[in-house]
Amino acid sequence: MVTPTSATSYWNRVGTKYLLQARQMLTSHFHSRLFILASNSVNNKIIVQGWGSAYREPLNSVAWDSCSIQWEVNSTFQLQFTAYDDHSLAYSMLTNESSIFFQGEEWIVKTPLPDYSGMVNTNQVTATHAYFDVSRVHQWQTKTGTFSYSPNDVLAYWLNDNSLGYTYAVKGTFTNQPIENLGNGSGTDMISKIIETWPTAVVFPHGRQIVVYSADEWAQDLGNRINYIHDTTEIQMSPDSTSLFNEVMVYGATKDTDTNSDTDSDTTSYYFDPYIVKDEASIAKWGERPGADISDDRFTDKNSMDVYARTQLVTEPQFSISITMNDNTEPVPGEIRRTEIRNAGYSSNLQVVGYQWYPNSPGTQTTITLNTSAKSILDLQNSQSKMIAKAVKNSKQNSQLAITAQNTATKAYNSRIYGEKVGDSDY
Repeated sequence: MVTPTSATSYWNRVGTKYLLQARQMLTSHFHSRLFILASNSVNNKIIVQGWGSAYREPLNSVAWDSCSIQWEVNSTFQLQFTAYDDHSLAYSMLTNESSIFFQGEEWIVKTPLPDYSGMVNTNQVTATHAYFDVSRVHQWQTKTGTFSYSPNDVLAYWLNDNSLGYTYAVKGTFTNQPIENLGNGSGTDMISKIIETWPTAVVFPHGRQIVVYSADEWAQDLGNRINYIHDTTEIQMSPDSTSLFNEVMVYGATKDTDTNSDTDSDTTSYYFDPYIVKDEASIAKWGERPGADISDDRFTDKNSMDVYARTQLVTEPQFSISITMNDNTEPVPGEIRRTEIRNAGYSSNLQVVGYQWYPNSPGTQTTITLNTSAKSILDLQNSQSKMIAKAVKNSKQNSQLAITAQNTATKAYNSRIYGEKVGDSDY
């Protein structure tokens, strides 16, 4: 016989069972929405492909507030994020050399950091852009001797017929430069050789296509501005003159001259005599700042050596400008942005040379780094000069006010002695 009490107990147990099931379903749905909601397009989803695997799986357990893309010109291009262990195939594939597809680009996992604590397993992943794996392309041959090359020649020598799918392009105009003994190195050496030989070049990847841009071709002015307070409440400038040098001794190629003596001793002579390269404008401003000698056997022509040596001088103090934007603006590498700090009297056209951006975290602010061109440095110096002049003017005014106040105080003190009203006495 079922009593009212036992019936109530039965339905309480049944109700509790389904309530727990409902909570589990809601919790599961909440987490899936929490991590998937922000990735509602193909580019905004993280897809994982394990090393040596043909399978690609979506990763649905990313903490999007931790997911950022970091880029710095000719240096860094990487993706970082933390994911929690949802026992999925995608999560299990977050291991070394796995491929991640995100924001239309491929990234290679280099440093996964699994963490087991607090009953929650997580993996903090750092993946570099697939372009950096060009290091796996090796040119074993060497073109012995010194010859004139373009960036396209260097790229072709390494990448033609490579088996890893790398292609290349050159945007803009470059003058040919002498390079000695080209080859016998990795794809990373290839990139370094291009940047070393053409210092103003920018190397930027699009997928597995490596593109070398001239400075003019790389820069793009989209008409955007950065106004202090309106667009950002934090701008940090870090001037640094420690690397300043404006004169160097240069040595070009040498040639051995046989003396035809019995001592088997040869004398070394140069194609042109060593000499000092100076930047007179920098010396007039900062004084003489000698740098280390520059010796380069590629150059047999003095004029070519002179042009190269002047690109190595650091004629103005360097400074970095870091800006924390007020929003989650997506940065554009190479963009020229008019930057203004009105209360400091500073304005200049600056180029984006680095950033950290959180694509799927709208509430996280973007940080960008702007360039340090000679023009932007001059703009900073001009604004500093104006501020110093203003401070000197204010100091003089304050000094005059202090003198006036002191005179008034002296008269007030004397009036106590002589019984006169300050300002009325002719004493």
